[in-house]
Amino acid sequence: MKKAVSFIAICLFVNLLCGQNLSNGDFERWTSDTTAVGWATNFTRSYAVTSFTYSAGERSLQSHSGWSAMRIHPRVISLWLTTYRLPGLCHLGEFDTSFDLSNLSGILSGGFGVIVNNMITGGIPCNQVPHSIKVWVRYTPGGGDKMNITVRCFNGGTVVAEGNYENSEAFDTYQHITIPVTITDTTTASATMNIIFSCGNKEGSSLLIDDVELCYTDDDDDDNGDNGDTGDNGDNGDNGENGISEPCNVIFSVVPNPASDRLTITPTVAGSYYAVLFDQNGKKVWEGQQLQGTTQVDVTSFSKGIYFLKVSANGLSRTEKIIVK
Repeated sequence: MKKAVSFIAICLFVNLLCGQNLSNGDFERWTSDTTAVGWATNFTRSYAVTSFTYSAGERSLQSHSGWSAMRIHPRVISLWLTTYRLPGLCHLGEFDTSFDLSNLSGILSGGFGVIVNNMITGGIPCNQVPHSIKVWVRYTPGGGDKMNITVRCFNGGTVVAEGNYENSEAFDTYQHITIPVTITDTTTASATMNIIFSCGNKEGSSLLIDDVELCYTDDDDDDNGDNGDTGDNGDNGDNGENGISEPCNVIFSVVPNPASDRLTITPTVAGSYYAVLFDQNGKKVWEGQQLQGTTQVDVTSFSKGIYFLKVSANGLSRTEKIIVK
């Protein structure tokens, strides 16, 4: 009993050192087809004698891994005989429904930063600022549109850390994006973090989002240098490394590593879990759904080299580098 308590205490301490987990970063939990647990994509706004509902997100089966991903797209609303096309937004905070509707044209024409400042508030508690955010995305821009990803950590009303990414080119397949986060103020004891995705507001724009992960240590970027950001050329710059977030997040063990015949995956959390193995190009080479207990993976037919095993369970996920020899 004492050993069990000691093990739990060690795990809790290690998790505090490594930072927090991002709940439902893999978009596997939904309360409806338009509402992912922990993510905001819709709101209803009433104003004088008019009202409208904004619903920009939906569950998509075109996932990078697992069962589902988040798809966002622009929404058209009509107010006072005027039609507005609002950008598709998905984020960890809340929509500020008190934004000035009479100045909606100015907000939309002010660009992504003005939209974020006027329409979005809040986020999740941030006990440690990540050095980067990793996410898999597929993007279809409509009419010269561009996607945006912003990471912001606030302490009170002050931004203490921020990272930004934008892209205007189409990603026909999932691309792995890394957004470095720059700390501008070390006062983060009671900080709040938000990750904000926008697909733009042009007709036909669509953004698929999956496997969002927080990275706290340089170990997250081993073997690939600083090539995680795909930039505007669509390259899978980090060679398929699936965002090794929080290596101290103990939800499974895998042996042997390196392996030549079989891998044995042993979960350290209760319930079923999902596992997927990628090669260095991000191609899925093996997948297991609703797994229970120990699972063995035959790797005898795999080419020698580096692979990445991702395991998701109970809203948590972790990726570990695997060597097949």
